[in-house]
Amino acid sequence: MDKIELRKVTEKDWNFILDLRNEFYTNSFYEQKKLIQKTEHYEYMNKQTTNPNFHQWIAIQSKNPSSIGYVRILDQDVNIMVEKK
Repeated sequence: MDKIELRKVTEKDWNFILDLRNEFYTNSFYEQKKLIQKTEHYEYMNKQTTNPNFHQWIAIQSKNPSSIGYVRILDQDVNIMVEKK
């Protein structure tokens, strides 16, 4: 079985995270009412870089190090999104 590893998010991951957020905004428990625009997403991500209560990682498969998901902790809120395949 392929192991899943977590690595810290970099700015290069922001488009992947945006795609995940917009993929799951309907028919899920995620509280998002509309598609998020790239500028809005980048502003949010930039703002969170200075927030000490914001932690985020990209989930990757160890054999094929491609991004498969996103894990975020903001204060006491945990969010996990995995790419549909």
